[in-house]
Parts: sequence; C-alpha cells; structure tokens
Amino acid sequence: MHVETWRRTYAGIVSADFLAGLSIERRRQRWQQSLESPEPGTYLFVCTRRRSIIAFCSCGAVREDATARRGEVYAIYVVPAAQGCGVGRALMRAAAAHLLAQGMTSMLLWVLKDNLPARQFYGSLGGKVLEEKPITIGD
Repeated sequence: MHVETWRRTYAGIVSADFLAGLSIERRRQRWQQSLESPEPGTYLFVCTRRRSIIAFCSCGAVREDATARRGEVYAIYVVPAAQGCGVGRALMRAAAAHLLAQGMTSMLLWVLKDNLPARQFYGSLGGKVLEEKPITIGD
C-alpha cells in the first residue's frame, strides 16, 4: 500500500526511475522494524477495509525542535480508491486530537510543493503555508 501510494502520488513529481525502484520488500522490512521497535513518542493511526490497510497517518512531536510543544504529521497516505471518502480527514482529526491530548497545541506537516492535490486537501482543513525548504528525493 505504501509503495503503490508513493508511486501514484509522486508520479510526475519525483523521478520515474526512483519510483520504479521502490522496493515493497524493503518497505515491508522497515514497517516491521518500526512496529516492533517504535520510536518513542511516535503514534500511528491505521484505517482498514476488508482486512486491508487503505490509509495510515503517523505523528508525534515536531522533529526539528524536540523542545517545542508542537506536533507534526510525519506521513499520511490514503490509497487512491479511498481518497475523497473522508478517510484522510478522519486520520488528521485523530492525529490532531492525540497530539492535543499530549499537550501539543499546534501541528505541522511538510508537503512537496508540486503535490497540488495534497496541498488543496490540507488547505481545506485550514492548513497554511508557513515556510519552504528544498529537499532532494531520489538523486
């Protein structure tokens, strides 16, 4: 689910060679490791349909300033067939509620500038662009 969602979400944004080279087996191993030994303070919300994962959201304290009392959504992915059905909104609400319960009164996330559907989604939830930073994926 994670690899296929990356391939669809970032097609035309990230190098096609990089996306084609994503390994389902390596991703599965990373998920197994992080589920067996989770990072302290990291939380994962998962949505399933018919015993298959269709969406997930991971969150915790903001990574760049651990002393700040702000939360961060590290990742949120919804399979294309479930987009537009409220799953992403439900996951974002769950993450926000959980972070608030942990004493974090604001939440941020990073999104690729060219990922317009995601930017529109976050904007519909009240998200605002606060800053930009360059990153390189797949080079």
